[in-house]
Amino acid sequence: MGLSDAVNRVFRNGILHATTNPVVRRTVERYGMQLGAARFVAGESLDQAIQALRRLEDMGFKTNTTIFGEHVFDDDNATFQAVLKSLETFEQAPEVFYPYTSKYDAYLAGKTALSAAELRGLQLFNDEKKGNCASCHISQRAKDGAPPQFSDFGLIAIGVPRNRTLAVNRDPRFFDLGACGPERTDLDHRAEFCGLFRTPTLRNVALKKTFFHNGVYHSLEDVLRFYARRDTNPQEFYPVVKGKVKKFDDLPQQYWANLNTEPPFDRKPGDAPVFSDAEIKDVMAFLDTLTDGWQPPAH
Repeated sequence: MGLSDAVNRVFRNGILHATTNPVVRRTVERYGMQLGAARFVAGESLDQAIQALRRLEDMGFKTNTTIFGEHVFDDDNATFQAVLKSLETFEQAPEVFYPYTSKYDAYLAGKTALSAAELRGLQLFNDEKKGNCASCHISQRAKDGAPPQFSDFGLIAIGVPRNRTLAVNRDPRFFDLGACGPERTDLDHRAEFCGLFRTPTLRNVALKKTFFHNGVYHSLEDVLRFYARRDTNPQEFYPVVKGKVKKFDDLPQQYWANLNTEPPFDRKPGDAPVFSDAEIKDVMAFLDTLTDGWQPPAH
């Protein structure tokens, strides 16, 4: 599309750094560009972001073209400028762009206490033998005292189920392999990147309605249940054909070696799930404390 130089300039000028902030995904959504802009700033190319934008409605998003006009996606340059304008607008409002006003931020600052359920959830979140969530979604302050971003912004493969409601997935030969393509081409020769996707922040995650790169789940409880039971009860998530579970149905088998096998993905059928139903509720209670705009209860 001839825009690679422009994209590189954007990253060099600090857009990438600025937009790793946890509320960008939510704020950009207000302009109807959540998915594409989030993928763009997460290290993917403009080409990929535009393709993602054009699949918004397949994944349950409604595109708001009120701000930029109904033809904003017809031209790649117009899309590029609209994404940048969306980001620029919110970067100019620190109280919106990076408020860090969640209950958890207040807790870290010693201004409030977490409830018993929230504390149990935090412990499960951090426990390396249970959720092990904090290994990627870092929950502690940085060494310089900066609030935790709840992402290491790394890449990981976890083998989420295929979303058969996506039009692109009607072709059984199509697989979204994340870092190695097919939309991204700079790593298409690097098999070790196939199936890997950027680790998202969990700030404001309780506000989300669609989860994972392919939008396969629409509730946080379903996401946590997948994490807890993917390996102990795979039949709950993947197709069963002639009595055999077709696990990791959205990732060709030659790339299964890339899948994460650390807790909670270190179990097998017959083992107890990493979370009980009650523990899932506790983790959800903790994740709810990551929503910005918390106010202490009135006395």
